[in-house]
Amino acid sequence: MQLLGGIRQSAAGGKLKSQSGWQNNGNGSDEFGFRGLPGGRRTDEGLFQTPNYESYWWTSSEGIFPEFNAWATSIYFISNDLNLFEDSKGSGLSIRCVKD
Repeated sequence: MQLLGGIRQSAAGGKLKSQSGWQNNGNGSDEFGFRGLPGGRRTDEGLFQTPNYESYWWTSSEGIFPEFNAWATSIYFISNDLNLFEDSKGSGLSIRCVKD
């Protein structure tokens, strides 16, 4: 995360956001070719939230209560912060596949 500017620092999320596709001119620089798009999320109740405004991705780390939670990241259209938080495993967040 330090390479990106650190968690909750204004540079980190903007470096992962795509250069287009975000609402209200919330696009990023996409410095690392991640091409992060605002896919929103599905709650564990099955509701879809914030498409075009926010992006959520699962990490590979289990949460404090691993049977229920896992760590995730998010980026919001109006900010370039990269937020780290725990979320319910019943939520529908995006994933990023990485080839070894």
